[in-house]
Amino acid sequence: LLIKHTIFNKNETYDFSQTAYAAIYPFAINTLSKYLICIICEFFIFVSVGAWWIATDTVYLQLATHLAVQYK
Repeated sequence: LLIKHTIFNKNETYDFSQTAYAAIYPFAINTLSKYLICIICEFFIFVSVGAWWIATDTVYLQLATHLAVQYK
């Protein structure tokens, strides 16, 4: 969205309320630096949640396979 806005060079202000996660922050996001910090933090949260999801899924598969082989 930010890149699209920059490429088209529209003569209007950028809406800093568009974030990746629909959260209500207790502070105003009215500068580019605050916006980028929020977006980067949201990105790292998404990546870490995805990594934990994959890790727990893998551990479950390993545990289920191990138990199936042991009690066959």
